Amino acid sequence: KMNIGMKIINAILSSIETYLRKFIAPKFWKNFVKTTEEIKGFELFKAAVNDLYEVLSHFAPMLERLEKLHSLYPEKKQIFGEKDVMSGFKQIVKATLLSQLPLDFQNIINHFYKISFNVFCFADNDNEQCEIGEDLLHCNGCGYELENNCQCQYIVRVFHDTNKKLMDLQLLERLTGQVLTNLI
Repeated sequence: KMNIGMKIINAILSSIETYLRKFIAPKFWKNFVKTTEEIKGFELFKAAVNDLYEVLSHFAPMLERLEKLHSLYPEKKQIFGEKDVMSGFKQIVKATLLSQLPLDFQNIINHFYKISFNVFCFADNDNEQCEIGEDLLHCNGCGYELENNCQCQYIVRVFHDTNKKLMDLQLLERLTGQVLTNLI
């Protein structure tokens, strides 16, 4: 017999799932366009993850209230196979996003990690950081001119920030696993 609190929790989470399916997931996947431009792919993936993380953060106050309601019940019924509301919410997000996976979704993810790994590889080889090309010094990591235009620090910062957000949403392994395996 389900009590009223669990009915409320399930009804709200069901509404959230519908909203995710109809609005948030399509908006997220809209960024995943096939491109041959690595920088464009890098920026598209960064934007997609940032936008998703931002919009999902707006659910936090409601999820905290639902968690308080859930904690009132000693039997602690599972929420989408999870022991707490936030974990159940993340399962809903993951299932909803993955159910709408576009065909070429790995394209921009590949660009993102290829650029990032290139920066990391050349950062490890300090003696090969610069090369002379067309009378200007260029960074081997990011490819930009070294004088005031090197983007390596920006790329590293975006790499860590994006991965942190994907890990927090429990999407890192599923979205990037195959791309990382292919790159390595």
